[in-house]
Amino acid sequence: MRRARYYTIFIFCIAFLNFASVSAQDSTAAESAGDWVIFQKTNSDMPDNNALKIVLDKDGSKWIATEKGGLVRLQKETDWTIYETSNSGIPHNSIYAIAIDSKGEKWIG
Repeated sequence: MRRARYYTIFIFCIAFLNFASVSAQDSTAAESAGDWVIFQKTNSDMPDNNALKIVLDKDGSKWIATEKGGLVRLQKETDWTIYETSNSGIPHNSIYAIAIDSKGEKWIG
């Protein structure tokens, strides 16, 4: 019984320390871990933190569907183009899906 209690406390401490280290990360600069880069509104031109779908076109550009920020095109990690109702023909800034067909045409929904 006593051993089980110590084991439970040990697991809780490990979980707490892991959570504390994750929550203490600096979100003011683009974070990278290996091949991953985290872009947020605070460290990039990303208009919304909620990316719902990401696809790559044949040129390597990343097309990002966002919950409220429209459609985003990211080229070479620094060149951001934002397509919103105010500057393009999209009818709404909530983009839930994007697909690119064999001709390179973008289909959004």
